[in-house]
Amino acid sequence: MSVVLNHFESLRERYPTWAELKVFLTSPEGGALRVIESESGEPYAIIRYVKGESRFNVPGTGLFRSVAWDTVNNRPVCMAPAKANEGSPPLNVNFVSIQDFLDGVMIQAFVTAEEPTVLRIRSRTKMGANNGFYSSKTFNEMFVECLAATPVRTTDTLLMHLRETMSEMNATSAFASFVLQHPEHRIVEKLHSPDLNIVHVGTVNATGAVVLCEHSSEWLPPLRRLQIPSYPVKMFHTDEDIQSLMRRTAVQNGFRWQGLVFKDGVGGRWRMRSPGYMLLRTLRGAEAGPVDRFLRLRREGKVTDYLKHYSDERKEFWVYETNLRQRTEDALMAYVAVHKAHTLKFAALPVEYKPVVHLLHVEYLNNLRAQKETVKLSHVIRVVNSLKEFEQRRLLSAQAFQAPVAEPLVAEPPVAEPPVAEPPVTEA
Repeated sequence: MSVVLNHFESLRERYPTWAELKVFLTSPEGGALRVIESESGEPYAIIRYVKGESRFNVPGTGLFRSVAWDTVNNRPVCMAPAKANEGSPPLNVNFVSIQDFLDGVMIQAFVTAEEPTVLRIRSRTKMGANNGFYSSKTFNEMFVECLAATPVRTTDTLLMHLRETMSEMNATSAFASFVLQHPEHRIVEKLHSPDLNIVHVGTVNATGAVVLCEHSSEWLPPLRRLQIPSYPVKMFHTDEDIQSLMRRTAVQNGFRWQGLVFKDGVGGRWRMRSPGYMLLRTLRGAEAGPVDRFLRLRREGKVTDYLKHYSDERKEFWVYETNLRQRTEDALMAYVAVHKAHTLKFAALPVEYKPVVHLLHVEYLNNLRAQKETVKLSHVIRVVNSLKEFEQRRLLSAQAFQAPVAEPLVAEPPVAEPPVAEPPVTEA
């Protein structure tokens, strides 16, 4: 069952140029959306809502989860799935599909009638998908590797299928939205091989109306092999029916199973996450690098809990902990060099150690001196643990501190006494 979205068509009628439309969409009245225009001068922009900033009470805002827009013809060319409703789906509704909520990243590919030989890839925030997060590889590179693991195999083949879809629908563009799963882009679940699944296929006509095909039966046969498997249940009569399906499926799939997505076939989507997944997602956090994750978990006292589920990171975390302890001891040496031995001026101290040494001296002046105490390692540990995470990360990156050696005092040569003249010998 196809879904026809006329919202973009209406916007084009009200704002016939891209310049006018951009002003409206970024205004509070238009939903306070964010517009990301191409850095390379290509005629495309990405329009998306931003949580905490955009106004979801404005009609149509939820459609702009991420929409690629042709700024010359002033119409969409590609859209990601719209904002989903969180929580239980409605009762007594005949859903066209109930699918696993896959743990991955959203990627789109599209082709236009004006450039039928060019397949464009994009992420939610960047045309070309030349950005990344967990991995040094870009999303574009990971997409190509994931596509190679599917029956479609190559971008040329995908381009051919999308071009055929565009031709059959007499459209100005055709697109597909994917969930990319790559071993180097681990969110919660550890992946052993790349994979790619299609969420929907769509087309855009000359007026700007978008036709979404969410059910695989409406896709070209080669693309159907990339569908997300569906569950046989189509309708729920009680909340207990929904919860029962969630519990059964969670037991079958384990803690790393994210949940279910329910689609009604007319644009409505509902997502339910399993409590086990949410626990792991919270532990995992949103940090791009493992050192930032380690420092957050350490501050929260949850390193042990985390390693129960991600034991493969135990060695890496222990390296961070060992290094942080060593730099803590080095910070004490730095303090002694500056404020006790006076062999180094504070200005000459490596920048990574300055916050700790400064805070230690403040502690000494405000508290320890009156108690006739000196700065000890226990004080340094307390100060290091109180640092902000970016300061701890900077301390971790410091070189081992080498205390300057005080120059030995050079003894002055003894002053020679003037010779005493002997009395002259007198002759007898």
